Amino acid sequence: MTVIGHCHDCGEHTRIDRATRLCDGCTEQAEMFAALPSREDTIALIGRHLIPKGSDHHAP
Repeated sequence: MTVIGHCHDCGEHTRIDRATRLCDGCTEQAEMFAALPSREDTIALIGRHLIPKGSDHHAP
């Protein structure tokens, strides 16, 4: 259900979803961000063998 109010993300006074309190534009961005693979999913896709066990993969 949509109502008129301030979007919690961008602050615009427009139509927002009553449950999420986000406008249409911010809802679309949130859905796109949620669809991106997580770090764990990315590692699983490319293979865990690329990061050696016990090593510090953040070191230069």
